[in-house]
Amino acid sequence: MRQRTWPRVCILAALFAVVLAIGLYAGRGIPYADQLRLNDALRNISAIIFGVMGAWIAILYPNGLSSLFKLKPSDGNAYRRVKQLMLPVKCATIIVAVTIVSDFVGAALKQVAWVALHREWFRAINYAVLAAMAFLLLGSLLLTFWPFEQAQKTAAIADNASASFNRRRHNQSSGGPTGR
Repeated sequence: MRQRTWPRVCILAALFAVVLAIGLYAGRGIPYADQLRLNDALRNISAIIFGVMGAWIAILYPNGLSSLFKLKPSDGNAYRRVKQLMLPVKCATIIVAVTIVSDFVGAALKQVAWVALHREWFRAINYAVLAAMAFLLLGSLLLTFWPFEQAQKTAAIADNASASFNRRRHNQSSGGPTGR
């Protein structure tokens, strides 16, 4: 890992720990029904992010997904760009999977007497997981801006290249930069 990445990783890990701690503390008093609504919201937002990033991948790589999976780390910038595009998709997929599984597990655990005795702690754990997924989803949401930013940079480079080409063509047709 690059040297300058460590501070970011440490900050994100500290934020993640704070989110988990708040989730554990606050979750004890939040009823399971309210937590289910949050679970559904996370699933819906994850599905939207999945769709948006899928659209960006289709726009930026119109030749198809097959070429994306053939890239290797030795391919340099293209590999890095694809990894950046796929990260929100992977996060959204994980969140959708966890929310689907947690619905079934939560319903089954409600039937166990021992869990009913320790309901408060199970609510806390579930809410901490929801908080962690919300944190992950927020990061994924922020990463969805990256392709738009890259498309703007590419368009600006293309505009500059086109303007430069037009200036050179104009200078050549007019007999030079002074217009003789």
